[in-house]
Amino acid sequence: MRQTIVFIAALVLFVLLIVLLFFFGRTINKMTLTTRTVDQENVKPNAYHFVLISEQFDNPYWRSVEQGAQDAAKERHVTLEYMGPFRSNIDDHLKILDQAIAAKVDGILVQGLNDSLYAPVINKAIERGIPVITVDTDAPSSRRLSYVGTDNYQAGLDLGKEVVRILRGKGRIAIITGTFGTTNQEMRVKGIKDAVRDADIQIVSIRSSQISRIQATEQTNQILSAYPDLDAIVGTSATDALGIYDAVKERSNTHLKIIGFDDLTQTLTLLNEGKIAATIIQKPYWMGYRAVNLLADVKEGKTIQPRVYTGTQILERKDVIGR
Repeated sequence: MRQTIVFIAALVLFVLLIVLLFFFGRTINKMTLTTRTVDQENVKPNAYHFVLISEQFDNPYWRSVEQGAQDAAKERHVTLEYMGPFRSNIDDHLKILDQAIAAKVDGILVQGLNDSLYAPVINKAIERGIPVITVDTDAPSSRRLSYVGTDNYQAGLDLGKEVVRILRGKGRIAIITGTFGTTNQEMRVKGIKDAVRDADIQIVSIRSSQISRIQATEQTNQILSAYPDLDAIVGTSATDALGIYDAVKERSNTHLKIIGFDDLTQTLTLLNEGKIAATIIQKPYWMGYRAVNLLADVKEGKTIQPRVYTGTQILERKDVIGR
């Protein structure tokens, strides 16, 4: 009899526990739903969704472009999505551009890496009502609304003039460029060629680093094996000078001058130490910042300039000593 009473009491307690747990769970769920609803009501959604497509996702230069773009996006209350292939590759880059168009985003910021390949895709975005601004590299034959970035031919011209000055108008040089077939790199190389044409300077080799420091080192080693008495090597993308230095420091070419592109921290350190002769700096942060603001202006019905150059500057050792 006692066992029966104990069993019934235990059963009643178990049922009561189940009921209490069910009631408690429903109460918590209602509280959670209420909290989420309140949070969503208090958050003001961003007006637009823009996409920035970089040449290489983790490249330090492009991270600087992204930072400027994100800062502008916060100020203009737009959502900015940062995308890009992990290695520089035009086919992958174009696929991401197509994906952004298919997603029907409100605006696209993209490099026009190759004018003939990018113009049709950019035009497709425009036809679908998606405004496009090119950043860093233009696609001038496309219907893009504006270009924001460096005048790449002028940058190459200025870099070439610096080479002429450093070598006093005479010598043999090589060029390590980012990626063959990309408009910005081609324009920089053209500028260098035009700048040294009237000097007694011979360009003996032009190689591609695929905007990789490791590849820049490998290409430099091959160049120096063929031309051990070279006077200078010029890099036209951000990590080229670093890769060139990695190769040169293992050799006895103490007279060889390295001229670089951009102002990565390591580049400025080597410049300060006299291991790089000069570099030309761009303003990637301001490219991203200005481009997002222009795209937001377009969405607000404002007229924008078709071309915005963000400027460059030659830096020599005297400009960075003590920094």
